Amino acid sequence: MFGSVFSKYLHPVREAVGIYPSAHGLVYAHLCAPDDTAGVWSVSMLRRTTDVWRAEDDPGRLAALVREELARREETHLPLALALPEAAADTVQRELPAALTGEELRRALLWSIRAETEGDAHVEEKMLCCTPLTDVSPYCYWTAVMPAVQVRAVYAAFAEAGLSLQRLTVCPPGGGMLAPQIEAARAAPLPWAQTNSESETSVDEEVLPAIYAGLLFHPETPAQCYWGSTQKATSLCRCAAAAVAVLAAVLFWGIASDIGSYMTAVQARDEMRAELLLHSADQNRLEEETELRANMEERAQLLGAFLSESRPLRALLIRLGTAAGDGVRLTALNTEGQMLRIEGEAVHYAALTAMMTRLQEDAGFPDGITLERAEHERGAAGEPAHVHFVLRAAWRSEV
Repeated sequence: MFGSVFSKYLHPVREAVGIYPSAHGLVYAHLCAPDDTAGVWSVSMLRRTTDVWRAEDDPGRLAALVREELARREETHLPLALALPEAAADTVQRELPAALTGEELRRALLWSIRAETEGDAHVEEKMLCCTPLTDVSPYCYWTAVMPAVQVRAVYAAFAEAGLSLQRLTVCPPGGGMLAPQIEAARAAPLPWAQTNSESETSVDEEVLPAIYAGLLFHPETPAQCYWGSTQKATSLCRCAAAAVAVLAAVLFWGIASDIGSYMTAVQARDEMRAELLLHSADQNRLEEETELRANMEERAQLLGAFLSESRPLRALLIRLGTAAGDGVRLTALNTEGQMLRIEGEAVHYAALTAMMTRLQEDAGFPDGITLERAEHERGAAGEPAHVHFVLRAAWRSEV
Protein backbone atom coordinates (compact mmCIF):
# COMPACT_ATOMS: atom_id res chain seq x y z
CA MET A 1 0.00 0.00 0.00
CA PHE A 2 2.76 2.44 0.92
CA GLY A 3 5.53 1.03 -1.27
CA SER A 4 5.11 3.48 -4.12
CA VAL A 5 4.89 6.43 -1.76
CA PHE A 6 8.06 5.53 0.12
CA SER A 7 9.97 4.70 -3.05
CA LYS A 8 9.19 8.20 -4.29
CA TYR A 9 10.81 9.85 -1.29
CA LEU A 10 13.37 7.35 -0.03
CA HIS A 11 14.89 6.05 -3.27
CA PRO A 12 17.75 8.19 -4.60
CA VAL A 13 17.04 10.44 -7.59
CA ARG A 14 18.62 9.19 -10.82
CA GLU A 15 17.29 11.85 -13.21
CA ALA A 16 16.29 15.45 -12.55
CA VAL A 17 15.64 18.78 -14.25
CA GLY A 18 17.21 22.03 -13.14
CA ILE A 19 15.36 25.21 -14.09
CA TYR A 20 16.57 28.80 -14.19
CA PRO A 21 14.43 31.78 -15.32
CA SER A 22 17.03 33.93 -17.10
CA ALA A 23 16.51 37.35 -18.63
CA HIS A 24 16.13 35.74 -22.07
CA GLY A 25 13.89 32.79 -21.19
CA LEU A 26 13.54 29.65 -19.10
CA VAL A 27 16.63 27.39 -19.14
CA TYR A 28 16.14 23.64 -18.56
CA ALA A 29 19.10 21.41 -17.66
CA HIS A 30 18.48 17.64 -17.71
CA LEU A 31 20.95 15.77 -15.50
CA CYS A 32 21.44 12.03 -15.13
CA ALA A 33 23.16 10.10 -12.37
CA PRO A 34 25.78 7.50 -13.35
CA ASP A 35 25.30 3.79 -12.78
CA ASP A 36 27.99 4.04 -10.12
CA THR A 37 26.69 6.10 -7.22
CA ALA A 38 30.17 7.54 -6.70
CA GLY A 39 30.42 8.68 -10.33
CA VAL A 40 29.93 12.12 -11.85
CA TRP A 41 26.53 13.45 -12.81
CA SER A 42 26.30 14.59 -16.42
CA VAL A 43 24.11 16.96 -18.41
CA SER A 44 22.04 15.00 -20.92
CA MET A 45 20.09 17.89 -22.44
CA LEU A 46 19.98 21.69 -22.29
CA ARG A 47 17.25 23.85 -23.76
CA ARG A 48 15.87 27.32 -23.39
CA THR A 49 12.41 28.64 -24.15
CA THR A 50 11.51 32.20 -24.98
CA ASP A 51 9.19 32.52 -21.98
CA VAL A 52 10.47 35.23 -19.66
CA TRP A 53 9.69 35.30 -15.94
CA ARG A 54 10.98 37.91 -13.49
CA ALA A 55 11.38 37.72 -9.72
CA GLU A 56 8.49 40.11 -9.12
CA ASP A 57 6.07 38.02 -11.21
CA ASP A 58 3.50 35.57 -9.84
CA PRO A 59 5.03 32.13 -9.07
CA GLY A 60 1.84 30.56 -10.39
CA ARG A 61 2.67 31.87 -13.87
CA LEU A 62 6.15 30.35 -13.67
CA ALA A 63 4.68 27.00 -12.63
CA ALA A 64 2.23 27.14 -15.55
CA LEU A 65 5.04 27.85 -18.06
CA VAL A 66 7.15 24.99 -16.71
CA ARG A 67 4.13 22.68 -16.73
CA GLU A 68 3.39 23.50 -20.36
CA GLU A 69 6.98 22.87 -21.48
CA LEU A 70 7.42 19.61 -19.56
CA ALA A 71 4.02 18.31 -20.66
CA ARG A 72 5.00 18.93 -24.26
CA ARG A 73 8.03 16.69 -23.77
CA GLU A 74 6.21 14.22 -21.43
CA GLU A 75 8.57 14.99 -18.53
CA THR A 76 6.13 16.16 -15.85
CA HIS A 77 7.02 13.14 -13.71
CA LEU A 78 10.64 14.20 -13.20
CA PRO A 79 11.77 15.84 -9.94
CA LEU A 80 12.50 19.53 -10.37
CA ALA A 81 14.94 21.99 -8.85
CA LEU A 82 14.46 25.71 -9.38
CA ALA A 83 17.20 28.35 -9.14
CA LEU A 84 15.57 31.75 -8.70
CA PRO A 85 17.19 34.93 -10.01
CA GLU A 86 19.49 36.62 -7.56
CA ALA A 87 17.10 39.57 -7.40
CA ALA A 88 14.47 37.34 -5.74
CA ALA A 89 16.47 37.12 -2.49
CA ASP A 90 18.73 39.19 -0.28
CA THR A 91 22.26 37.91 -0.97
CA VAL A 92 25.35 38.84 1.02
CA GLN A 93 28.64 37.36 2.25
CA ARG A 94 28.87 36.71 5.98
CA GLU A 95 31.69 35.47 8.16
CA LEU A 96 31.33 33.36 11.31
CA PRO A 97 33.91 32.77 14.06
CA ALA A 98 33.88 28.99 13.49
CA ALA A 99 33.08 26.45 10.80
CA LEU A 100 29.56 25.02 11.09
CA THR A 101 27.33 22.75 9.04
CA GLY A 102 23.66 21.87 8.62
CA GLU A 103 21.00 23.47 10.76
CA GLU A 104 23.59 24.86 13.17
CA LEU A 105 25.05 26.87 10.29
CA ARG A 106 21.64 28.19 9.27
CA ARG A 107 20.75 29.16 12.84
CA ALA A 108 24.08 30.91 13.31
CA LEU A 109 23.68 32.92 10.10
CA LEU A 110 20.09 33.88 10.99
CA TRP A 111 21.31 34.94 14.41
CA SER A 112 23.96 37.07 12.70
CA ILE A 113 21.27 38.69 10.55
CA ARG A 114 19.12 39.34 13.61
CA ALA A 115 22.07 40.93 15.40
CA GLU A 116 22.70 43.24 12.44
CA THR A 117 19.04 44.23 12.26
CA GLU A 118 18.92 44.82 16.04
CA GLY A 119 16.46 42.07 16.82
CA ASP A 120 14.08 42.47 13.88
CA ALA A 121 11.10 40.20 14.63
CA HIS A 122 10.64 39.36 10.94
CA VAL A 123 13.98 37.53 10.84
CA GLU A 124 12.28 34.49 12.37
CA GLU A 125 9.88 34.45 9.37
CA LYS A 126 12.68 34.20 6.80
CA MET A 127 14.46 31.20 5.28
CA LEU A 128 18.12 31.00 4.42
CA CYS A 129 20.33 28.97 2.12
CA CYS A 130 24.10 29.30 1.95
CA THR A 131 27.35 27.92 0.59
CA PRO A 132 30.90 28.27 1.96
CA LEU A 133 33.41 30.48 0.17
CA THR A 134 36.57 28.62 1.11
CA ASP A 135 38.64 30.53 -1.44
CA VAL A 136 37.89 33.75 0.47
CA SER A 137 37.99 32.52 4.09
CA PRO A 138 37.41 29.17 5.81
CA TYR A 139 34.55 30.75 7.78
CA CYS A 140 33.05 32.92 5.02
CA TYR A 141 29.62 32.03 3.61
CA TRP A 142 27.52 33.32 0.73
CA THR A 143 23.92 33.57 1.91
CA ALA A 144 20.55 34.10 0.28
CA VAL A 145 17.57 35.03 2.44
CA MET A 146 13.90 34.99 1.40
CA PRO A 147 10.68 35.43 3.36
CA ALA A 148 9.26 32.06 4.30
CA VAL A 149 5.88 32.98 2.84
CA GLN A 150 7.44 33.47 -0.63
CA VAL A 151 9.25 30.12 -0.43
CA ARG A 152 6.01 28.38 0.48
CA ALA A 153 4.19 30.23 -2.30
CA VAL A 154 6.60 28.89 -4.94
CA TYR A 155 6.27 25.31 -3.69
CA ALA A 156 2.48 25.65 -3.49
CA ALA A 157 2.27 26.97 -7.06
CA PHE A 158 4.24 24.04 -8.49
CA ALA A 159 2.28 21.54 -6.39
CA GLU A 160 -0.98 23.01 -7.68
CA ALA A 161 0.33 22.62 -11.22
CA GLY A 162 0.99 18.94 -10.56
CA LEU A 163 4.79 19.24 -10.66
CA SER A 164 7.28 17.69 -8.24
CA LEU A 165 9.37 20.67 -7.20
CA GLN A 166 11.74 19.40 -4.49
CA ARG A 167 14.57 21.96 -4.43
CA LEU A 168 14.51 25.77 -4.40
CA THR A 169 17.65 27.90 -4.33
CA VAL A 170 19.57 30.91 -5.58
CA CYS A 171 22.79 30.09 -7.45
CA PRO A 172 25.89 31.62 -5.80
CA PRO A 173 28.50 33.34 -8.00
CA GLY A 174 30.43 30.79 -10.04
CA GLY A 175 28.42 27.91 -8.61
CA GLY A 176 29.93 28.13 -5.12
CA MET A 177 30.97 24.82 -3.61
CA LEU A 178 29.38 22.92 -6.55
CA ALA A 179 31.64 24.58 -9.14
CA PRO A 180 33.80 21.42 -9.64
CA GLN A 181 30.71 19.25 -10.14
CA ILE A 182 29.28 21.78 -12.60
CA GLU A 183 32.48 21.71 -14.65
CA ALA A 184 32.49 17.91 -14.60
CA ALA A 185 28.85 17.78 -15.69
CA ARG A 186 29.62 20.16 -18.58
CA ALA A 187 32.73 18.30 -19.70
CA ALA A 188 30.92 16.94 -22.76
CA PRO A 189 29.66 19.30 -25.49
CA LEU A 190 26.34 20.73 -24.38
CA PRO A 191 23.42 19.67 -26.59
CA TRP A 192 21.08 22.61 -27.07
CA ALA A 193 17.53 21.99 -28.14
CA GLN A 194 17.28 25.53 -29.48
CA THR A 195 19.89 27.58 -31.34
CA ASN A 196 20.97 30.74 -29.53
CA SER A 197 22.44 33.87 -31.04
CA GLU A 198 23.80 35.28 -27.77
CA SER A 199 27.46 35.36 -26.85
CA GLU A 200 29.20 32.49 -25.10
CA THR A 201 29.37 34.54 -21.88
CA SER A 202 25.60 35.01 -21.87
CA VAL A 203 25.06 31.29 -22.42
CA ASP A 204 27.35 30.38 -19.51
CA GLU A 205 25.56 32.78 -17.18
CA GLU A 206 22.20 31.20 -18.03
CA VAL A 207 23.31 27.55 -18.06
CA LEU A 208 25.30 27.53 -14.82
CA PRO A 209 22.35 28.24 -12.44
CA ALA A 210 20.21 25.56 -14.13
CA ILE A 211 22.95 22.94 -13.79
CA TYR A 212 23.57 24.09 -10.20
CA ALA A 213 19.90 23.54 -9.43
CA GLY A 214 19.93 20.05 -10.96
CA LEU A 215 23.03 19.06 -8.98
CA LEU A 216 21.17 19.78 -5.75
CA PHE A 217 19.79 16.22 -6.10
CA HIS A 218 23.32 14.79 -5.81
CA PRO A 219 23.42 12.74 -2.57
CA GLU A 220 26.56 14.57 -1.39
CA THR A 221 25.07 18.05 -1.78
CA PRO A 222 24.41 19.51 1.70
CA ALA A 223 20.88 20.61 2.52
CA GLN A 224 22.11 24.08 3.46
CA CYS A 225 22.42 24.90 -0.28
CA TYR A 226 18.65 25.02 -0.86
CA TRP A 227 15.25 25.51 0.71
CA GLY A 228 13.61 22.12 1.07
CA SER A 229 10.01 21.31 0.25
CA THR A 230 7.91 21.44 3.42
CA GLN A 231 5.13 19.78 1.47
CA LYS A 232 7.37 16.80 0.80
CA ALA A 233 8.30 16.55 4.43
CA THR A 234 4.66 16.77 5.41
CA SER A 235 3.66 14.07 2.95
CA LEU A 236 6.48 11.85 4.11
CA CYS A 237 5.46 12.35 7.72
CA ARG A 238 1.86 11.53 6.88
CA CYS A 239 2.88 8.38 5.02
CA ALA A 240 5.21 7.39 7.83
CA ALA A 241 2.45 7.99 10.35
CA ALA A 242 0.04 5.88 8.32
CA ALA A 243 2.61 3.09 8.00
CA VAL A 244 3.29 3.20 11.72
CA ALA A 245 -0.45 3.06 12.39
CA VAL A 246 -0.86 0.00 10.17
CA LEU A 247 2.16 -1.67 11.72
CA ALA A 248 0.85 -0.93 15.20
CA ALA A 249 -2.52 -2.40 14.26
CA VAL A 250 -0.89 -5.56 12.91
CA LEU A 251 1.24 -5.93 16.02
CA PHE A 252 -1.77 -5.29 18.23
CA TRP A 253 -3.89 -7.95 16.57
CA GLY A 254 -0.93 -10.29 16.51
CA ILE A 255 -0.49 -10.19 20.26
CA ALA A 256 -4.14 -9.60 21.21
CA SER A 257 -4.67 -13.26 22.14
CA ASP A 258 -1.53 -13.31 24.27
CA ILE A 259 -2.59 -10.12 26.00
CA GLY A 260 -6.04 -11.60 26.65
CA SER A 261 -4.53 -14.76 28.10
CA TYR A 262 -2.16 -12.74 30.22
CA MET A 263 -4.94 -10.53 31.55
CA THR A 264 -7.06 -13.62 32.32
CA ALA A 265 -4.14 -15.18 34.20
CA VAL A 266 -3.54 -11.94 36.09
CA GLN A 267 -7.22 -11.74 37.04
CA ALA A 268 -7.24 -15.37 38.19
CA ARG A 269 -4.08 -14.75 40.20
CA ASP A 270 -5.62 -11.71 41.89
CA GLU A 271 -8.80 -13.64 42.71
CA MET A 272 -6.79 -16.54 44.13
CA ARG A 273 -4.68 -14.13 46.15
CA ALA A 274 -7.83 -12.51 47.57
CA GLU A 275 -9.25 -15.94 48.46
CA LEU A 276 -5.99 -16.93 50.15
CA LEU A 277 -6.00 -13.71 52.14
CA LEU A 278 -9.58 -14.35 53.26
CA HIS A 279 -8.75 -17.96 54.15
CA SER A 280 -5.68 -16.84 56.07
CA ALA A 281 -7.75 -14.25 57.95
CA ASP A 282 -10.40 -16.87 58.80
CA GLN A 283 -7.71 -19.29 59.95
CA ASN A 284 -6.09 -16.65 62.16
CA ARG A 285 -9.50 -15.75 63.60
CA LEU A 286 -10.25 -19.43 64.30
CA GLU A 287 -6.90 -19.90 66.03
CA GLU A 288 -7.53 -16.82 68.17
CA GLU A 289 -11.00 -18.07 69.12
CA THR A 290 -9.64 -21.54 69.95
CA GLU A 291 -6.92 -20.04 72.12
CA LEU A 292 -9.44 -17.75 73.83
CA ARG A 293 -11.78 -20.69 74.48
CA ALA A 294 -8.93 -22.72 75.98
CA ASN A 295 -7.97 -19.80 78.22
CA MET A 296 -11.56 -19.40 79.34
CA GLU A 297 -11.84 -23.11 80.14
CA GLU A 298 -8.59 -22.99 82.07
CA ARG A 299 -9.75 -19.96 84.03
CA ALA A 300 -13.08 -21.66 84.75
CA GLN A 301 -11.26 -24.71 86.10
CA LEU A 302 -9.00 -22.56 88.26
CA LEU A 303 -11.94 -20.58 89.54
CA GLY A 304 -13.88 -23.77 90.31
CA ALA A 305 -10.91 -25.25 92.15
CA PHE A 306 -10.44 -22.04 94.09
CA LEU A 307 -14.09 -21.90 95.05
CA SER A 308 -14.13 -25.57 96.11
CA GLU A 309 -11.01 -25.09 98.19
CA SER A 310 -12.05 -21.81 99.73
CA ARG A 311 -15.53 -22.96 100.87
CA PRO A 312 -14.31 -24.90 103.99
CA LEU A 313 -11.92 -22.10 104.82
CA ARG A 314 -14.73 -19.56 104.83
CA ALA A 315 -16.78 -21.86 107.12
CA LEU A 316 -13.81 -22.17 109.49
CA LEU A 317 -13.31 -18.41 109.64
CA ILE A 318 -16.99 -17.88 110.31
CA ARG A 319 -16.92 -20.40 113.21
CA LEU A 320 -13.78 -18.93 114.72
CA GLY A 321 -15.15 -15.39 114.44
CA THR A 322 -18.38 -16.47 116.10
CA ALA A 323 -16.62 -18.32 118.95
CA ALA A 324 -14.15 -15.51 119.70
CA GLY A 325 -16.73 -13.18 121.26
CA ASP A 326 -15.98 -9.92 123.03
CA GLY A 327 -12.56 -9.34 124.56
CA VAL A 328 -10.77 -11.79 122.23
CA ARG A 329 -8.80 -10.85 119.11
CA LEU A 330 -7.32 -13.51 116.81
CA THR A 331 -3.94 -12.49 115.39
CA ALA A 332 -2.80 -15.59 113.44
CA LEU A 333 -4.20 -18.81 111.97
CA ASN A 334 -1.96 -21.56 110.59
CA THR A 335 -3.10 -24.84 109.06
CA GLU A 336 -1.20 -28.09 108.55
CA GLY A 337 -3.62 -30.44 106.90
CA GLN A 338 -6.52 -30.74 109.38
CA MET A 339 -4.53 -29.31 112.32
CA LEU A 340 -5.05 -25.67 113.26
CA ARG A 341 -2.81 -23.38 115.26
CA ILE A 342 -4.80 -20.42 116.54
CA GLU A 343 -2.97 -17.45 118.04
CA GLY A 344 -4.58 -14.39 119.63
CA GLU A 345 -5.00 -11.99 122.55
CA ALA A 346 -7.64 -11.83 125.32
CA VAL A 347 -8.29 -9.01 127.72
CA HIS A 348 -8.37 -11.53 130.59
CA TYR A 349 -8.47 -15.25 131.25
CA ALA A 350 -12.25 -15.29 131.60
CA ALA A 351 -12.71 -14.18 127.98
CA LEU A 352 -10.20 -16.85 126.83
CA THR A 353 -12.02 -19.54 128.81
CA ALA A 354 -15.38 -18.53 127.34
CA MET A 355 -14.01 -18.81 123.77
CA MET A 356 -12.46 -22.23 124.44
CA THR A 357 -15.79 -23.43 125.84
CA ARG A 358 -17.66 -22.39 122.72
CA LEU A 359 -15.08 -24.10 120.47
CA GLN A 360 -15.32 -27.28 122.56
CA GLU A 361 -19.03 -27.35 121.93
CA ASP A 362 -18.61 -26.84 118.16
CA ALA A 363 -19.01 -30.05 116.14
CA GLY A 364 -16.23 -28.91 113.80
CA PHE A 365 -13.71 -29.64 116.52
CA PRO A 366 -14.52 -33.24 117.53
CA ASP A 367 -11.23 -33.77 119.38
CA GLY A 368 -11.61 -30.64 121.47
CA ILE A 369 -9.30 -27.67 121.93
CA THR A 370 -5.80 -27.82 123.43
CA LEU A 371 -4.25 -24.78 125.09
CA GLU A 372 -0.63 -24.75 124.03
CA ARG A 373 0.40 -21.55 125.75
CA ALA A 374 -1.18 -18.68 127.68
CA GLU A 375 0.75 -15.90 129.40
CA HIS A 376 -0.04 -12.51 130.74
CA GLU A 377 1.73 -9.69 128.90
CA ARG A 378 1.97 -6.04 129.65
CA GLY A 379 0.86 -3.72 126.89
CA ALA A 380 2.86 -0.91 125.42
CA ALA A 381 2.75 2.54 126.92
CA GLY A 382 -0.85 3.69 127.15
CA GLU A 383 -2.27 0.21 126.35
CA PRO A 384 -3.84 -2.23 128.88
CA ALA A 385 -2.32 -5.60 129.74
CA HIS A 386 -3.62 -8.71 127.90
CA VAL A 387 -3.33 -12.49 127.79
CA HIS A 388 -1.43 -13.87 124.79
CA PHE A 389 -2.52 -17.45 123.94
CA VAL A 390 -1.89 -20.24 121.41
CA LEU A 391 -4.52 -22.98 120.82
CA ARG A 392 -4.32 -26.21 118.82
CA ALA A 393 -7.24 -28.20 117.44
CA ALA A 394 -8.21 -30.69 114.75
CA TRP A 395 -10.68 -29.27 112.20
CA ARG A 396 -13.20 -31.38 110.34
CA SER A 397 -14.44 -29.52 107.23
CA GLU A 398 -17.28 -31.95 106.37
CA VAL A 399 -19.37 -30.72 109.27
